[in-house]
Amino acid sequence: MNKDELLALLDEPTEKPSSNIIGKLLEILSSSNDFSYLTLSLLILRKHKDLVDISALSKVLNIKKEAAKEILCNPQTEVSFPISNGSQTKLNKVYIIKISTAAALILGNVKHFDLQIKTLQKLTSQSFFLMFEDNFEKGSSWMLAAYAAIIARRQEYLNDFIFSGTVYNSGIIGEVEFLKEKQLFAKEAGKILIDHTKISNIEELDYIINNNFLDLPFCIALRPSRTSPSTLQSAIENLNTIKDTIKKHFGITIDSIKKIYGIDDNELIFAIKGNSLEETTWEDLIKEVYLKTINIRNKINKYIVFHFSILGPATFALCFGAIFGAKERFVFYQYLQNEYHPVLNFRNKNIRSLKTITKNFKHIAFEWLKNNNNHLAIIMYLASHNPRGDAEAFLKTKNTQFDTLILYNKDNQGFIDLNDSWEALISEIYSVYNLTKNAHYKQKSLFVSVPVAIAFGLGVALETYENIDIYNYSFEQNGYFLVANLKHLFV
Repeated sequence: MNKDELLALLDEPTEKPSSNIIGKLLEILSSSNDFSYLTLSLLILRKHKDLVDISALSKVLNIKKEAAKEILCNPQTEVSFPISNGSQTKLNKVYIIKISTAAALILGNVKHFDLQIKTLQKLTSQSFFLMFEDNFEKGSSWMLAAYAAIIARRQEYLNDFIFSGTVYNSGIIGEVEFLKEKQLFAKEAGKILIDHTKISNIEELDYIINNNFLDLPFCIALRPSRTSPSTLQSAIENLNTIKDTIKKHFGITIDSIKKIYGIDDNELIFAIKGNSLEETTWEDLIKEVYLKTINIRNKINKYIVFHFSILGPATFALCFGAIFGAKERFVFYQYLQNEYHPVLNFRNKNIRSLKTITKNFKHIAFEWLKNNNNHLAIIMYLASHNPRGDAEAFLKTKNTQFDTLILYNKDNQGFIDLNDSWEALISEIYSVYNLTKNAHYKQKSLFVSVPVAIAFGLGVALETYENIDIYNYSFEQNGYFLVANLKHLFV
């Protein structure tokens, strides 16, 4: 049988091959050394497994019946890898079928791949049967594709990629020949080539392929830091710090994600132009920052967990948390004791816990001064600056009568310990706010003196459903000014 006949059999949707053809396919398996003929024959037999005699297949493959049955019936994973001689580049494909027999097998009488096969079995602790779609010269650039196919939990995790790389016993990914030609081929084919320039070891590959999401930092600078002359430089410095912090706490190398998906550092930061937020329309600014995160999501065909840091006012963090919402997981970092800490970690947790209503207030105390006014001033005092006097003085200038809801720490006013549950603290704040929902107030104004992480988490809980005016304190103007209404941030 020639190759075209084999391809026609494989593509035939309904008609089953005769016993004579099944016999010819088994004969090819026993006599051919051509990868393309061998693999096509076995793929056809797998397609019509009910017509195949397991004993006959076991004999021609020279393996036990149990293994032959698994090779015939178990699901396969397929991954492409480019092969090149410098002048011509094309795709080949490796097929992996996992088996329970304590062995790693390859279709075809080829001894020169034995060492690579043993390396893959050692690194994956997995028994498997391997076959190639087409013939190619000796080499080991196929190993990375085979490793990916062995470890992948689902086929669809691999469909965007092609692979080229040697895999060493140490788990390090090695160089390959004609890499530039392969990279150009991948680009023209609309595929992402994963090679040693994008990942350095198999742990990074396992994360890229099998993790349900990818982690990316996103750093916002709305003022210069103490050590940087500009907001841009501050954002860049914070980005590098958060990358290192992610590596420290979660063992994730951000640079491999960036290289694979073509993400530039400038896409992972936002730095306000100029030095004054007071000259900016906050609602437009907040939407602009949020849109930048959406652009990253649209660039990557996978769920993103953002790791946020904000160098700027808590009021901005609250508004940004509201527009970000409670549907997407995140990690938020608070700068304390001269370093960043992931005080809100929702990589693998349900964000809705921030909206949990409690009546057991362990961290928060509050006073609700009711005078039957239509305007409620909510004042949150959890940081060092007490906003109450300034907020009340500001509201009096508006010639309005207001009730006051004041929230503050039960203990250690102005300080939140790293060992405390910041998530539970936000839940308590939200629970206090929830008490006002059924009240008669037509207008609510919010004044906050809280850490940026608490503000962001509260914004996530509130989202953009609440009609609340947000005020920011200006030390330059020695007073408050309106920056946003949460409902206006709806996108």
